Amino acid sequence: MINIAIDGPSGAGKSTLAKALAKKLGYIYVDTGALYRAIGLYVCRAGVLPEDSKKVISLLPDIDVKLVYEDGEQKVLLSGEDVGGLIRTDLLICFQGFRHTRGAHIPARLTERYGEK
Repeated sequence: MINIAIDGPSGAGKSTLAKALAKKLGYIYVDTGALYRAIGLYVCRAGVLPEDSKKVISLLPDIDVKLVYEDGEQKVLLSGEDVGGLIRTDLLICFQGFRHTRGAHIPARLTERYGEK
């Protein structure tokens, strides 16, 4: 399995570059930011503050996040619901901050399942 990570500030063009590179190389593009945001949405809906890492971690086994491709576009499903539009709102961006807590390693586990395909 080959993983390529691109780091940089918001708005720098990381996703644009990553999508183009994945297409050129024939790789699957995994939007890890979308995974974090979908988890943040789940946490928000559960009424848990992102700073409460113990409660956040206790929710993780119940979270069902999938990246699927339809008509060449990546969709983010949270428990079967397409949440692509919701996870890019200002309200949710504040909830993605929990990735800096002890649960930061969880999306890496989620991305592993895409690398196996």
